[in-house]
Amino acid sequence: VDADPWTRAQVALTGLLALNKSQAIYFTTNVDAAGAALREDCRYQVTGGALPARWWSVTVYADDDYLPLNDDDALSFDATEVQPDASGRWSALVTSQRPAEGAWASSRKAGSYSLTLRLYQPSQAAQNNLAAIPMPVVTRLDCGGRA
Repeated sequence: VDADPWTRAQVALTGLLALNKSQAIYFTTNVDAAGAALREDCRYQVTGGALPARWWSVTVYADDDYLPLNDDDALSFDATEVQPDASGRWSALVTSQRPAEGAWASSRKAGSYSLTLRLYQPSQAAQNNLAAIPMPVVTRLDCGGRA
């Protein structure tokens, strides 16, 4: 109700600000760790550790801010799909081709895209200090089959 016109426009366009921070916190990037735009023809590894939420997911959004129109049935990965190692670290791939194994999200037909991390039912500490949340890292592996 108290939102300014710019916030209302953002919600109308993307809907990502619709829940309050006790229910969900959203983070979006359209660049990798080196600052280069995320591109459909590149492969990326997303790595992270424990996140301060009851559940989380990472979703691919195409360059038009909608889900990519592909039939890969893999537009996101979540906390139930990654396999943390003994130290709690996990990784997943974002690529246009299904990998042989492991968690992944498809970027096929996404063009220059973005990734959105959703933290559902985040901890009170996370709600109070967004800067302290340990963000996953998006690393480009190669593009068009070249490193």
